[in-house]
Amino acid sequence: MKFNKFLPLSLTVLFLLFPSFLTAKEETQKLSGSIVKGIVEQFVSMHYSQKPLNDEMSSRIFSLYMNRLDPAHYYFLASDVNEFRVYETRIDDMLHSGDVKLALDIFERFKTRLSERLAMM
Repeated sequence: MKFNKFLPLSLTVLFLLFPSFLTAKEETQKLSGSIVKGIVEQFVSMHYSQKPLNDEMSSRIFSLYMNRLDPAHYYFLASDVNEFRVYETRIDDMLHSGDVKLALDIFERFKTRLSERLAMM
């Protein structure tokens, strides 16, 4: 059952990939939300382990997403992480409804912090 650990990673990759392809305008966000909703429904129903996408899985997705964007903790401030942490257990609900705004917001903040860091060099 070592593949069980890949479910949160797969969902994190899904959550992570969409912001990197988007310019985050409302129309694109709606389309992306529809795509995410469809993928999540299929993924959850067809995955062999049948692990539910719930608050526990949301916490794992949140941690993986933040650690993939900023593994060495160079970019996000503690205040950034705390601001986004309030959504930690709501990611499952967001994914089920096709709401990708949080992923886009986190990614935008990452780009801002990256620009700030590069400007200091």
